[in-house]
Formats: sequence, C-alpha cells, structure tokens
Amino acid sequence: MNITYKIINDDIGFLNMKKIWDEVFSKSENSIFSSFNWNYYWWQCYKNNGNLLIIILFQDNKPISIFPLYYLKELCFKKYLLLSSDFVASDYLDILCIKNLEKECIKFYHYLFTKIFSKYSYFHIKDFTNTSLLFDFVKSYSNKKMVA
Repeated sequence: MNITYKIINDDIGFLNMKKIWDEVFSKSENSIFSSFNWNYYWWQCYKNNGNLLIIILFQDNKPISIFPLYYLKELCFKKYLLLSSDFVASDYLDILCIKNLEKECIKFYHYLFTKIFSKYSYFHIKDFTNTSLLFDFVKSYSNKKMVA
C-alpha cells in the first residue's frame, strides 16, 4: 500500500478540497458534523487566531482519509484541536476515513505525527467515544506527552 499525504493550511486550499472531502465523507461512517459544509463554515465563523492544519491521506493517489485540525499558538506551544471544536467538546467529531481502511490510516497518522510534531506541541482532543478513530489514534500514540 502506497500512502502519501497533503497538508492544507489556508482558506483557499480548504475551499478547493470540497470534492475530496465529500468523496471521503460519502465512504465513511461519520456524522453530519464531519461534513465539509459544517467544518468549512464553522472555520469561517470561528477561526479567530487559528491556523489550519488539515491532513489528507491518499492511497495510490486516491483520497482515503482526512484529519481536520487547526492550531492555536499559546506561548511557546502549539495547541492542536479538531475543526468544529474548542468552546464545546463533541463526541461526534472524528477523523474521516474510508470504511475498512481505518487501521492503515491510524498507523500512518501515528508515523506522520511522530515525524512532524515537535515536543513543544500538544493536542487538545476531548470527548471522543471508544469507538471513534480518535480513540484508536490516541491509544496507539506512544508519546503520551503530546496527547492532552
């Protein structure tokens, strides 16, 4: 399996990925709150001082997963959060992944995050269920200091 990734970090890139997001969303088991429209318009209303960090995984050049993140700078740290979260924790927010590719995606995210995130970063991930991909990601993550 050949997995690659792309990072979207601006509003134009976010808007231009609608087709990819909709494709992954239609093949996943996520709720409406993981849809492109919900997340895009949430971002337009609540981004304030946030910075986008949406990660798209591709398998053989076809999109298979989206990890919709943004981050806030706090002193010398970066605080990573899921899109559509911050003020309110919601157990329906999750990583998007095409059904039956979840394990491969979590494994690749684990590899990617240990490679690109610094020790001066932390995740503010809250209120997810034990059946979510976020739970699997957190459980598989070996550097517990990065998960808050």
